[in-house]
Amino acid sequence: MAETPAHNFDDRVGAVRRFNRLYTRRIGVLEDGFLGSPYSLTQARVLYELARRPKSTATEIAAELGLDHGYLSRILRDFDKRGLLVKTALPHDRRQALLSLTAKGRMAFAPLEQHASDCIAGPFEVLGIDRRLRSLDELDARLDGVLAGVVQEKAAIAGVLRRCGSDQLSERRACRVQTSSRYGP
Repeated sequence: MAETPAHNFDDRVGAVRRFNRLYTRRIGVLEDGFLGSPYSLTQARVLYELARRPKSTATEIAAELGLDHGYLSRILRDFDKRGLLVKTALPHDRRQALLSLTAKGRMAFAPLEQHASDCIAGPFEVLGIDRRLRSLDELDARLDGVLAGVVQEKAAIAGVLRRCGSDQLSERRACRVQTSSRYGP
């Protein structure tokens, strides 16, 4: 029996899910503390964003990570209590603050960054340098292609939702059915 496109797609989705299960186990996401640290994966990602952007606001970080503002606020409060974070009120809007890591925060983040890099590099160590670089370049190119496709799909979904932007609940439900039939629930 010939494979249908839907069956082939389901197999590929299954392969990605198998990879995700392997990868999450490999990098320690399932452990109590991310990479053996006292921080959860979410906390580690917030630390990463603070290290990557030394002057950002909670609103920017919440938007970047897709986090609930209340949840992020609790994480930031905890970082502040631990001495990892400094807040500087914006002069033009006292409700907002620029967030940056303290020296202690940068010291807490450094081993996480190194360990994360080591986890990715580890499997490639058995390869010669040329093959290692080729493999990483191929992986990088494929990921760029996949991510570009995701951005295009999100834009297509947003366009459909804009066209279905009626305030009528029944029309919104019909729009959801229209989009979910193509993109899944």
